[in-house]
Amino acid sequence: MSEEATFLNRYGRFEIKYLVTTEQGKRIRERLYHFMRIDPFANELGYYVNRSLYYDTPDLKEYAEYIDGEKRRRKVRLRRYLLDNDKVNVELKQKLNKIIWKDKVSLDIKTASELLATPTLWVDNENETVGSIARQIARYSYEPKVTIVYQRIPFLDLINGKVRITFDYNIRCGEEEMFYREVSPDDMRVLPPGYEVLELKFTRTCPNWCRKIIDDFSLSPTTYSKYANSMDRMYFKTLLRSAN
Repeated sequence: MSEEATFLNRYGRFEIKYLVTTEQGKRIRERLYHFMRIDPFANELGYYVNRSLYYDTPDLKEYAEYIDGEKRRRKVRLRRYLLDNDKVNVELKQKLNKIIWKDKVSLDIKTASELLATPTLWVDNENETVGSIARQIARYSYEPKVTIVYQRIPFLDLINGKVRITFDYNIRCGEEEMFYREVSPDDMRVLPPGYEVLELKFTRTCPNWCRKIIDDFSLSPTTYSKYANSMDRMYFKTLLRSAN
């Protein structure tokens, strides 16, 4: 059995991304209301703010693997949704082609930062997920690289929640300190106004109604990475500073 077949049998979750215009996003959402509902976690306006601090090695191993087109990749990050809550998610998201799986644990910010900074001290932790994440990253030295903040409109299918479609927009990036504060209009944009990233996640099979919407709007899959694009933006900013 191939590695891809092994992970498909174990996890069976696919993730496909599309780049759409804001107008396309509105029209697609109008169609989705017939088959899906807004995730209860969203606010009264139908979205929530996603704030992530991405980690990478000093030689940018995870960034390089994306740029080089490696089929198997991973992302190490802290994620939070509310600034007035000290809890964050430590996430190790892995991907093999379009198959994804994720190890995730909720910790306070101080503990989460220590876990990623010194994983070898946590490999035998009594929390199984903490230990698993620590063992998987212990070979490398991870450090904070970039914060990415965006608004997300999340949909879940009406039947069993096994299909999830999200629309990410107003994507901005900055230094580590951005993870701890509100976003400013002066913060650097990653995706220009007028565009959104549509993410389709489903278990095993994509339903017919979903495939029809994709066909009707002539959507083409993309490998768009918020992390890689944010790193490109931050690196370009650094070059400009050096030139001045």
